[in-house]
Amino acid sequence: MGPPQDRALDPYAPPRARRESPAADEPKVELPAGIRRYGLDAGEYAKVLRSATLRGFVVMALMYLLFVGFLEFNGLLEEPFIAIPNLVAIPLVFVVIHAYVRRMRRALFAAFEVLVSERVLRRVGPHVGAAEALQPDVTSIFETKAGFVLVCKDVGSALFVSRAVGRYDEIRAHVAPWAPIEPASGLSGWWRAVLASFRQRTRNVGQGAAALRDPSLAAELDLVRAVSSERWKNYSSARVWMRLMWVILAFAIFVFLTGQALLLLAR
Repeated sequence: MGPPQDRALDPYAPPRARRESPAADEPKVELPAGIRRYGLDAGEYAKVLRSATLRGFVVMALMYLLFVGFLEFNGLLEEPFIAIPNLVAIPLVFVVIHAYVRRMRRALFAAFEVLVSERVLRRVGPHVGAAEALQPDVTSIFETKAGFVLVCKDVGSALFVSRAVGRYDEIRAHVAPWAPIEPASGLSGWWRAVLASFRQRTRNVGQGAAALRDPSLAAELDLVRAVSSERWKNYSSARVWMRLMWVILAFAIFVFLTGQALLLLAR
């Protein structure tokens, strides 16, 4: 048998295995004693995405119906140059956002991880970047339907752990002695989680009193970072402002189209 032929030259050559990312073959670093690694649970992550997609669909559908009612009430549905672009724009925005979420899902599942040691919790992933929390810095913990948030008030940081992470209850039990876990339900809990998402970042051990009281924290954090996967860096890392951009874009399109209809109505 001769050497394997390139598929571009030989159409009968077997198909190549698909690579999801340049780092797909990155070997897992063996973890030292006392450090545990957690990834996303496929079933739970699918539930989270279905729930997020459903909520987005409901919001977009309400916006769509509201706008159709506005056009109908003002007799603008009979104007094709107004009705057609407006009726198409809102579903189109939803389709674009849904496609972005599906793309993000594949990247997250391939490169997301949570590392836990005795006093350090580190979470990395595509589109969310890296975030860390040290046990002495944690001032409070609150838990929503989506997961729990470690709040480090003195150093102005936070860290969210989703329920979609495998063995979520095990991580929750590990951090429970760090601070009381307060249930946060409803709109207020959701808003607190949104505000906390702006403060997720890596930890500077030279900041705050915890590192000064116990210099071994720096060594523990360095060890966790050393065994942390770098795969997530091969994907775009969209920060909170990028997520806000999508929301602002959808709202801007809605406002623009509404204003366009109002101008026609005023003529």
